Amino acid sequence: METWATFSIVDHRQPIYRQALALFDRIVVPLPSHPIGNQTEEELEQLHAEVQSLEREGAAVPFESKSSEFEAWRSPFLAEAVSAGMNRDIFEDTRLRLAEKFTTTDLQAIPVYGGVQERETIPRRIDESRRSIDD
Repeated sequence: METWATFSIVDHRQPIYRQALALFDRIVVPLPSHPIGNQTEEELEQLHAEVQSLEREGAAVPFESKSSEFEAWRSPFLAEAVSAGMNRDIFEDTRLRLAEKFTTTDLQAIPVYGGVQERETIPRRIDESRRSIDD
């Protein structure tokens, strides 16, 4: 059984993205077709090129990220969270969606986090993502 790491659309900005290459059989990287939030076109182009290179080496699996499909998948979870008075982290949800999508009887896909520090910054990142969506 292989073990793959799943990431959010901004995890390539952190060292854990490259460190996971040593720990997992492959990494799954969501690739949006256009910049999302504070992502720049240049950053997105670089990410696409890097993931293509890793894919050729058998180390990465690109995942075409479509906002409409993600929102449709996420909608029931958001409704549940609202009724419970909770917030959901969009980046965590991206990792979870990919883990769910890629896990099979022969493959375990695992959401990867940067550690405790990342978990502590979730409230701030939720606010930042809301602001960038409103812009």
